[in-house]
Amino acid sequence: MAASAVGTVIEYFELTAYTFLLVYFAPLFFPSDNAAASTLSAVATLGVAYVVRPFAAVMWGWIADKKGRRTVLVATIVLMGIASLGMGLLPTFSQIGLAAPILLVLLRACQGISAAGEGTTAAAYVIESSPPKRRGRFGSIVPAFSLVGYGLGALVAGLLTFTLPPAQMSEFGWRVPFIVCSLLTIVVLYMRRRLEESPEFTAIESTDDVAKSPFMETIRLHWRAVLKAMAITVGSFAPVFVLLIFIVGLLIQTRQIPATVVFVMMGLGLLWGAVTGIIGGILADRFGRRPVVIVTTIGLIVGAVPMLMVLSQTSSLPAIAGALFVLFTLQGPLYGVAFTLLSEWFPAKVRATGTALGANIGAAIAGGVAPVLTLQVTIWTGSNTSPAFWIILTSAVLLVVTCFSRETRNLPLPR
Repeated sequence: MAASAVGTVIEYFELTAYTFLLVYFAPLFFPSDNAAASTLSAVATLGVAYVVRPFAAVMWGWIADKKGRRTVLVATIVLMGIASLGMGLLPTFSQIGLAAPILLVLLRACQGISAAGEGTTAAAYVIESSPPKRRGRFGSIVPAFSLVGYGLGALVAGLLTFTLPPAQMSEFGWRVPFIVCSLLTIVVLYMRRRLEESPEFTAIESTDDVAKSPFMETIRLHWRAVLKAMAITVGSFAPVFVLLIFIVGLLIQTRQIPATVVFVMMGLGLLWGAVTGIIGGILADRFGRRPVVIVTTIGLIVGAVPMLMVLSQTSSLPAIAGALFVLFTLQGPLYGVAFTLLSEWFPAKVRATGTALGANIGAAIAGGVAPVLTLQVTIWTGSNTSPAFWIILTSAVLLVVTCFSRETRNLPLPR
C-alpha cells in the first residue's frame, strides 16, 4: 500500500506543478507578444498528457495482465522520473529554438504515458491484496493519495511564489518541483523493486489462466464495464479539473487574488478531499458503493452552480474557502470509491487492461478535452459559472449509470 500510494503522490504532484506553474514558463517555450497566446499554447501541452493516455493504457494493461502488476509499477515510476528530470533541465526557446517546445510536448507525453499505467495498476494491486471486507477502505488509499499529490503540488507552488519574485520564478523557480520529483522517484523505485506480485495475479498465473489477448477480451466481453469505468472517471475527475485549471486562473487573473493565497487554499482543499476520499472508502465498506456514489453525485448536481457562482463572483476569502470545502467534501468520497469500483467490475485476468482503458479514456475526456471546452463555452456565454454545467452533466450521467449497476460490496472479486 505504501509503495503504491507514495508513487501516486509523486505522479500527481508533478502533474499539478505543471498546471499551476505554466504561467511562468509558458513564455519561455512559446514566446509571443500576447501573454494569453503563450499561456494557451502551454495549456494545449497540458492536454497532450491526457490525449496519449488511452493508447498507453492498452500497452500498460497488456503488460500488467500478462507479466504482472509489479512490472508496470516499476516501469511507470522510472518513466516519470526521467520525464520530470528532463523537464526540470529543459533548455528554453531562446537557447535551442523550436526544439524547446517540441521537447516539452514529448516530455509531457511521456508523463501522460506514465500516468496512464500508474493509478489504475496501483489501485488494482492494493485491492487485490486487501481483505475482502475492507476493499473500499484500502481501495480509497490510491485515489486519496493522488489528491495528496495534487494538494502538495499546489502548496509547493504557493511556497515558491511566496518566497521568489516573478522574475526568479520565470528564471528557475518553476523548475524546482520537477527536479525534486525526479529525485523522489528513486525512493519509490527502491520500494517497488521489493514488492511481491499480487495474490490475484499469482493465482491466475499459477493456473495458466492468463488472458491471451487482454485488450481483445476486454473489448469483446467487458465493453459495458469499460463504458461504466469511463463514466465514473469523467464524473469523479470533472470537479477536480474545473477547480485546478479554470477556477485557479479565474481567481488569480480576474478576481486579482494573490497566486500564493489561491495555491494555498486549493492545496488545503485538495488535502481535505483526500481525507473525505478515505472516509468515502470506509462508508463504502459499511453501506455499499452505490449509496456513496448516489449521494455525492446528487450533491454535486445541486451544489455546482451556487458554488461556482461564489468562486467566480466574489473576492471574499472566507466565502471562497467555504465553497472549496463544500466541493471537496462532495468530490472526495466519489473519487475515493471510483477506483475500487473499477477493479470490482473486471475479472482478474483483464483487470489491469479494463480499468486502465476505461479510466484513461475518461481522463482524456475530463483532463484533455474538458478544460478547452469549458474555457470556450465561458468565452461564448460570457459567464464564469458555465463550467458548473459540465460538472452537472458528468454527475448526471454517472448517477444514471450507478442506478443501473449492481452493488459489489459483498461480492468477491471476479476471477
